[in-house]
Amino acid sequence: MLTLISLNGDILCNKEDIAKEILDFYTNLVGTASMDLKGINIPCVVSGKILSRESGLDLVKPVSKREIWEALDGIGNTKAPGLDGFNDFFFKESWQIVKIDVFEAIQEFFRTGRMHKALNCSLITLIPKSGEAKTIKD
Repeated sequence: MLTLISLNGDILCNKEDIAKEILDFYTNLVGTASMDLKGINIPCVVSGKILSRESGLDLVKPVSKREIWEALDGIGNTKAPGLDGFNDFFFKESWQIVKIDVFEAIQEFFRTGRMHKALNCSLITLIPKSGEAKTIKD
């Protein structure tokens, strides 16, 4: 994109201004609350079924190597790669080599509640809705 019209109507021509406009636009969207949550029936949630103690404990028990493999195996081979460029097919094909490192990283997350930043990153590609896109909303 060579030019972008800001939400204020200014024509932006340099990369830094365009990048700032895009970042500001999406930053303002993140964390906004909807005042109309039609998909959640609060009375149903409050009066709904409650997990048994056993089922609740199942939710917090350590994740097994088998569960991690089953989760990975359930993902399609052509899913988008991570920032390192490796997709699910890579991990499946090299599982015998990488499984210990993957298992340890996942166990660390469940132990500490922290995830390495690189594992929790996403790349977002903005694709204009039309060939005539002029603003970030296009």
